[in-house]
Amino acid sequence: MKTHKRIGIFALVGIFNTLFDYILFMIFANFLGNVVASIVSATFAMIISFFLHKKYTWGDRKTSRASMLQFLVSTATVMWGVRPFAIWGLTAASTSFMAPLYGFAHFILSFLSYEFVVRTGIFAIATLFTLTINYIIYNKFIFRQHKDPAEKEPSDASSKTN
Repeated sequence: MKTHKRIGIFALVGIFNTLFDYILFMIFANFLGNVVASIVSATFAMIISFFLHKKYTWGDRKTSRASMLQFLVSTATVMWGVRPFAIWGLTAASTSFMAPLYGFAHFILSFLSYEFVVRTGIFAIATLFTLTINYIIYNKFIFRQHKDPAEKEPSDASSKTN
């Protein structure tokens, strides 16, 4: 599959999965706070994500139980480690240097509460960051292209022309 097509499918699966994650995050954030809600919603989204990516994004590549375990470990590291740290930092920044950005967004979206705009902004920025990391890890390591041992690379001698 061509890279641009795979990225497009990754984006579509990511949009669906992110909406699911976002809805859970917004529900749980009311009771658990931003960081814990992020971990809980990411856990549910992570499980769904593996099966969607396995079937649609990298359906042309072989997977195994090992690749599922690698997916869960790498995604858990990003979603439970990197993302909560990013959300913590973005939450802290929402009251300092990013406050004008959120104020402007709230001005444009004045029909929404300021808290909703800030939480959505925090979630969106953290998601863009983690999706980029995940795509690179998935494509290079988890769903990597395995070479068929029957296929041989052309030797240097046969590829040269006289």
